[in-house]
Amino acid sequence: MAETLGDLTRTHYCGSLTQAHVGRTVTLMGWAATRRDLGGVIFIDLRDREGICQVVARPEVSKDAHVAADRVRNEYVIAVVGEVAKRSAETVNAKIATGTVEVLAREIRVLSEAKTPPWTSRGSTRSRPLCSRSPPPKGRATTSYPPASTTGTSTRSPSPPRSSSRS
Repeated sequence: MAETLGDLTRTHYCGSLTQAHVGRTVTLMGWAATRRDLGGVIFIDLRDREGICQVVARPEVSKDAHVAADRVRNEYVIAVVGEVAKRSAETVNAKIATGTVEVLAREIRVLSEAKTPPWTSRGSTRSRPLCSRSPPPKGRATTSYPPASTTGTSTRSPSPPRSSSRS
């Protein structure tokens, strides 16, 4: 069930977090791009209009945030309050701008639940229907309407002439 925003106010965008924010408490809001449960620690890639960042829910940091993170699925809209922490050297993700930091969640609110879409926002073919996985047809595409005339004549009736005088 969705929760209300209440008194929460966004302090930062996901893509704006850097190592300069380490130790600060931030409030982020966005869509859950992915969710991974690795033996009790839950990782959520949270995205908004500015980018993506990793949110970590550990039961020893906040039991309530961990329970809320367990409910989160792809495309849920969530609000996260937590502390920015530096990632360890082996977990740094150089592919994203915020790959050197993560947010240790103290509070997670599910603002809106979503049904899982038949596609993913990252372009993966995992959830696409089988018919869309096949390669495009070779040659000319088939259409359900007749091809355009090649003689230069139009099958449309001509438009009435416009008057050039203005009143």
